[in-house]
Amino acid sequence: MEPMTTAWMVSTLLGSWLGNRTDFWLCQGANKLYQRIKHTIDEPANHHIQRAIRKSYLQATLMAVNHILPQRKWYNLSNAGWDNIKELERYLKAQIDITDNENQYVKSSVLDESHREILFPKKKTSADRMDELIGNLKEGIIQELEGHGRRVELTVKTCIRDGWKDGGRNMDFYKLTCAFFTQELKETPELSTYIQTEYLDSIQTEIGEVNISVAELSQTLYIFFEEYKDVLPLLRKIHATLEEVKKDLGNLPGKTAQIVLQGIENHSITSRQLAISEEYQSYIIKIQEYSDAIGSINSQIWAVQVALESVDENTKSLLLQNLANLKRQLLLNSDKKNKTENTLNTFVSNVIELAQQLKRTTKLDSDRLENARSLFKEGKYRRLNEVLNEADIDHDIAEYEAKGTMLANELIIKAQSTVLLKEEGWFQEANRLFAKAMRLIENYNTTFNYAFFLQRHRQILQAEGVYEKALNHISNEFQKSTILNNLGLLQHDKNEYGRAEKSFGEALVIRRKLAEGDSLVYLPQVLTTLNSLANLQRDKKEHGKAEQSYNEALALLNKLAEVNPQTYLPKISVIQNNMGLLHSTRNEFDKAQQSYNEALAIAKKLADIDPQAYLPDVGLTLNNMALLYRKKNEPNKAEQCFETALFIMSKLTKLNPQTYFPDVAGILNNLGDLQRKKKELEQAERSIETALYIMRKLAEINPQTYLPQVAMTLNNLANLQVNKKELGKAELSYEEVLAMTRKFAKANPQSYLPNVAGILCNLANLQRDNDKFDKAQQSYEEALSINRKLAEYDPRVYEIPLADTKLDLSVFYLKYSIDDKKSRAYAKAALKLYTKYDASVPHAAQNGKVAQDILNFWGNGEI
Repeated sequence: MEPMTTAWMVSTLLGSWLGNRTDFWLCQGANKLYQRIKHTIDEPANHHIQRAIRKSYLQATLMAVNHILPQRKWYNLSNAGWDNIKELERYLKAQIDITDNENQYVKSSVLDESHREILFPKKKTSADRMDELIGNLKEGIIQELEGHGRRVELTVKTCIRDGWKDGGRNMDFYKLTCAFFTQELKETPELSTYIQTEYLDSIQTEIGEVNISVAELSQTLYIFFEEYKDVLPLLRKIHATLEEVKKDLGNLPGKTAQIVLQGIENHSITSRQLAISEEYQSYIIKIQEYSDAIGSINSQIWAVQVALESVDENTKSLLLQNLANLKRQLLLNSDKKNKTENTLNTFVSNVIELAQQLKRTTKLDSDRLENARSLFKEGKYRRLNEVLNEADIDHDIAEYEAKGTMLANELIIKAQSTVLLKEEGWFQEANRLFAKAMRLIENYNTTFNYAFFLQRHRQILQAEGVYEKALNHISNEFQKSTILNNLGLLQHDKNEYGRAEKSFGEALVIRRKLAEGDSLVYLPQVLTTLNSLANLQRDKKEHGKAEQSYNEALALLNKLAEVNPQTYLPKISVIQNNMGLLHSTRNEFDKAQQSYNEALAIAKKLADIDPQAYLPDVGLTLNNMALLYRKKNEPNKAEQCFETALFIMSKLTKLNPQTYFPDVAGILNNLGDLQRKKKELEQAERSIETALYIMRKLAEINPQTYLPQVAMTLNNLANLQVNKKELGKAELSYEEVLAMTRKFAKANPQSYLPNVAGILCNLANLQRDNDKFDKAQQSYEEALSINRKLAEYDPRVYEIPLADTKLDLSVFYLKYSIDDKKSRAYAKAALKLYTKYDASVPHAAQNGKVAQDILNFWGNGEI
């Protein structure tokens, strides 16, 4: 220990005895005491006093640490902080144990460098200086504990400096140290003699003619001892385990003993739990047998070596052979002993690991685990293994999985009902419930339902990942084909046309094969995949392939409809509608008209039988046909179809307004857009405002579903206002649409941030036309920022919109706010992105040519 700390400790006792006498005598005595301790540092008597004082304050510190450790909720410490306190606890226990070794003491002090004299007179009484003395003692102890890079947490330091409460009782560190020191004096009577002869007699001349004795100093010590004598045995109880273990481990190999001691200090095991086990005893017996054999062989080797000194040459030759055999046996037994000791070390380490695992699961009890803990305490490790019967565990796992599957199904149904109700925060809540079900039990049902939910709500990347998990749980080829089909839809959305085509192709192969065995069940699935593949081919501008896929689907449908027209005629109507869209895209107006006519004829025929079920199809087909007439520049026919569709849907609203009012609003929107193009602006305004009114009313009841429709209708109103030259109103409408869409994006950014960027671009165009170039530039750049972030998140989906925004900016700096460097830079950046996709995405190829034209213009001044 530190000699300085010894000096502080004895000085506090001296100061207490001097009381109201002048501090001059205290300072003189204390400095003399310190010099005496340094001078006699190597004397055995000094070592005894050092060890007693050191053991006393180490025990007091351990009391503080043992007070802190069980109270994690009261002390705000990091995990590292708690680890430091546990390490300090191990250090204190080990050091207390070391104080019993007579050779353990510190000869020099790091504090010596900064303390020539420990006290200077301040013309006060010795009693007045007691707080200073005790404070210096405590700081010296803290410095000693922090030696060798050890960290002492502030919580421990505070307990040493200010004390602590234990069960409402004040615990004073200094008084506890004195109480432990008194206990040392009681148990080691010679200590009093050492203190008198080594310390007190030597400073007698420094403090005047008043005699001072250990008995007088002990009066204060005994006051503290009486105050704390009931708590002192508690520390001995804490430390008793290590003392017992010393006896138990006396014959163990050093490394094994070290492992066992570490396990005991970590409160993982007791020595008894090891000693009573059959396996442990068998290893100990083997090690002892090898040790006995090694001892016997060494004795024989010694005897042979002695005999070699006095025998003739013939006998020496025989003895040398015998000696070589004995050495081989010695090596063999030593090797076996070492291997057995290593095996024992591994065994003990494994026992400790098992103990730690059992300790970690104390709050997760089962009958088997409770039985296992009891057997562990008895050292019956083999029986413990037998109790944890795998067949019984498997039976319980099956029950758990069955119950987990049931509970997961309940969560899924709750999630689906949450989607149905669409109350505030429905998406986040449904997402949480689907995810919770999947965490509880990951099977096909939980993963597929979660992935399908994510796909419906445009969480593209996440949905794809969950579908990949679902593939690990398929139980038949139909499930696999369903996942592949849906993955193809996601990949299509991400503009990953090659991957989408591969997924649809694999799904189609599986479904065709299944349909060979049961066409009635699986041909409809073939049709679904054919339709998805055809839509992909249409977007790839592979119009011939798309038409072929649609025609194959129609041929299958016609065949099925002959057997069951009621079931499959509606599907023919759907495919014909898609065919009409394809032909319209290709400007094949006659073919488009033919497809729509056939779709309409089927829908009307079905509606005659079941008007409530199929009149909606009639109305929607008429709406599509009207769009075709508008494209053919036949506005009167288009208006007639829109009005007929509107009449049908309006009639249906009387029966089911919640279902069909959205369709009425949609048709009114289209009709209003047609009227706008016909310059019938007042009629257009009535149609669009009526649509907007309906959508706003619906949104009051179900905002999650209909507010996006409000935004779309409001966007059309803004377009109308632009035509009416009401540019101020148009700007306000665009800004309202933008505010609404921003709100949607906060709740569901993946779905609506792209819309925010698109509206910003529309608003920028209006601002540009109003010569508000600064605002237009700001709107363009915000759209650019959003698209950049989206492209970082999912480049395959959002790099093309990013390129579009850059192209808009290039045009802006070309024609309006002329800046050749910016225009050229944005065109070049857009072209670079388009080039990545132009082979697979026609839109990219088309706009890439525009970007190239801009670059050519800046090169030669023409565009």
